[in-house]
Amino acid sequence: MIAPPTGVATARVIISPGHMKRIMDAIKKNLEVYEKKFGKIKPAIEPAHDTTIGFKP
Repeated sequence: MIAPPTGVATARVIISPGHMKRIMDAIKKNLEVYEKKFGKIKPAIEPAHDTTIGFKP
C-alpha cells in the first residue's frame, strides 16, 4: 500500500490490455454483487488537486 505523501513505489505490475479488461470486468461484477447485498456505494469526493501527492518518477 502506498499512502501519500510518504509512500514510495517499489514495484510495478505490467499486464496486457486484454488482461486489464478481464480484471476490470471482474471488479465490475464483484461490485454489482456487493451492491445487491449491501446497497449502493456512494462515490468518494474527488480530493483537491495537490501536486505533492502521488507517484514521483
